[in-house]
Amino acid sequence: MILSKNLMPLPKLNWEAVSNINHELAALAVDAKLCTEWKSDSQNEGDYFELDLGKVQKIRGISLRIGQKPLEYPRSYKVQVSADGIHCKKIAQAHNSLLPLKAFLRPRDIYLDIVFPAENPRYLRIIITRKNKNPWSLAELEVW
Repeated sequence: MILSKNLMPLPKLNWEAVSNINHELAALAVDAKLCTEWKSDSQNEGDYFELDLGKVQKIRGISLRIGQKPLEYPRSYKVQVSADGIHCKKIAQAHNSLLPLKAFLRPRDIYLDIVFPAENPRYLRIIITRKNKNPWSLAELEVW
């Protein structure tokens, strides 16, 4: 992961994960186990994965670890943050995201890093902005 060279991931204390699809599996994306995952059925506009960090924390990026499934990452998305869960701010977006070639050098742990200017949110939401037939898998979500 690109982010790990300069930063340490936040500890996953008191985090709560929710999603509008397969909600019962959302916690598996933040359980510190790459062998478990949250997964969508496909990617539909408006689908989201949200993380409550438990308190306001300074962050600079996220790593979406998708395990060994190179086709199961978000192709078109936006990332929003919020300190209060009501007022949201878009901090990143991609319309045709591609995995970096470096991600395939370690095919057991493919990831997509999303880097943005430092923010101080409690809530983080990744929203799909365009339909794609492939599912979206999250073996683990790291926040930096």
